[in-house]
Amino acid sequence: MGLTKAKGNMFLWLSHTWNPLAGECPHKCSYCSTESKKKFDAVREKYTGPPRIIEKQLQFSHGQGNTLFVCNCTDLFAEEVPTEMINRILETCRKYHHNKYVFLTKNPARYHEITSDHFPEQYLLGCTIETNRTNPKVSKAPSPTERAEWMKHLHGIPTFITVEPIMDFDTNLFAMMLQEIHPDFVCIGADSKGHKLPEPSAPKIQALLLLLQEYGVTVRNKDNLERLI
Repeated sequence: MGLTKAKGNMFLWLSHTWNPLAGECPHKCSYCSTESKKKFDAVREKYTGPPRIIEKQLQFSHGQGNTLFVCNCTDLFAEEVPTEMINRILETCRKYHHNKYVFLTKNPARYHEITSDHFPEQYLLGCTIETNRTNPKVSKAPSPTERAEWMKHLHGIPTFITVEPIMDFDTNLFAMMLQEIHPDFVCIGADSKGHKLPEPSAPKIQALLLLLQEYGVTVRNKDNLERLI
């Protein structure tokens, strides 16, 4: 299978997902949707073991006029993924420059290893920052503060932040952290699978939304946020 129609509680503006990278994600986030799907043999086989490219996936046409989420089932930019693998996947994207490509990571430091010549012409670089607080029990990814710092320095590049699943935060600090990144937009969503995460109260979320509005940050609330507000 090459491209897959985007579905579920994903970004509604996506048309397809494309997953040429196999192997287990080292971040081991407690709410990982891929982990929950490993009850299926095919998913468990693909997303277990070291990072590796599924060669057949590099042969499929991406068509044109599509918005593709690249590697939505793992983190292409995790520290353990060899740079050569990242570049091969990006070069494939560049062949289909009539599409838009969306990337999402919890290790944006690696965005800085890739020159603009290697990214597709139409791309959007995202980062998940669920809170301003560090919680090693939830994820082994770089801390939210570290992620934000790297995203702040992607000058002149289209970026976005996804605050999903949103977790309890310090309102002023978190709003300032997001504002200083100057993203094109911020997506905010809640946990959809009952992972018992430390979640903020409705008043805190409303206060965050108000501050972001005052800072001029464009916010896109996901439907699942309604459960909390």
